[in-house]
Amino acid sequence: MLLGEHSKNLEYIGTMDEEIELDKNSLAIIVDVSNAERVDNQSFNKCGYIIKIDHHKPFDEAFEDLTWVDTNYSSCSEMILDLFLKNSNKLKIDKHGRKSLFTGIIGDTGRFLYVENPTELFKKLYSITFDLETKEIYRNMYKREEKELKFLGYIYSNYVTTENGMAYLKVNKYDLKQYGLEAIKAARMVNALQDTAGIINWHFFVEKPDGSIFCEFRSNGPRVNDIAAKFGGGGHMLAAGASLANWSKVDEIIKELDKNCKEYLS
Repeated sequence: MLLGEHSKNLEYIGTMDEEIELDKNSLAIIVDVSNAERVDNQSFNKCGYIIKIDHHKPFDEAFEDLTWVDTNYSSCSEMILDLFLKNSNKLKIDKHGRKSLFTGIIGDTGRFLYVENPTELFKKLYSITFDLETKEIYRNMYKREEKELKFLGYIYSNYVTTENGMAYLKVNKYDLKQYGLEAIKAARMVNALQDTAGIINWHFFVEKPDGSIFCEFRSNGPRVNDIAAKFGGGGHMLAAGASLANWSKVDEIIKELDKNCKEYLS
């Protein structure tokens, strides 16, 4: 059973299952998240046993009973691929499963852009890609709706920069509603600023309908995951995120991120 926050733009991979009541006889497998607060569906806390598979640096005390965390992996999908390959005599995976793993790998690695040397990863991929229609995967992954193009205009017209090379964008729920985008989709458009000359750190703060804030932090130099962890989030050194209850801490985070850039440049 797959539980979590549904995202319409990921429907080409799959959809969440209908929720059932979990209890101490249930097993929860948490994937690709370092701390309990960032797990989409908090009902996992009712489960009698919790396994965590992650490739992010853990900052908090373990909330799980069994841990497999390895920051040397490019993605959790690669971790699961290795688990399958090392136990292929016992485990089976269908075409949809293989497609999902490949999609996770290319998504988390930015089409291998964030991997220093992908040689070993490429060697593994044939075991799951041999009959996949990869053009369809890429087409779905990078397809943009017209409302996203319009939101790009909002991004470029409203982002703020500091003298230390830090850029940020705040998006309230009323502005977001005009574009018809989910908060998570808008926040994940953070890399619209990544190739801008003079910007070494860029961050989005997007308000959800319930007033909570979805935060995405990105960097071309100074690490951001330590700051994310300080505010209940986590992630990689140069790509991290957090969820906040409201706007009250956003300006504090912005100051920390700007100070981080200043120290990096000094």
